[in-house]
Amino acid sequence: MLSRIPRLHAWVPVPIGHSPHREVTVELTGSGDVTTVRFNRSWLRDAHEANLARQLTATFQAEYE
Repeated sequence: MLSRIPRLHAWVPVPIGHSPHREVTVELTGSGDVTTVRFNRSWLRDAHEANLARQLTATFQAEYE
């Protein structure tokens, strides 16, 4: 999925990846560098660390595919 953000008077596409249930969102630069990682706060409060790792892995796999 691509989103658009303003950059120096131009719109630049920003790749965005999500975990299967959108608990985690990742934004990358065009060259694949991570710029932002966001978590659903209500999910994160109760998430077990193993589930956190699975969701992060799924998000990055979805983004880099």
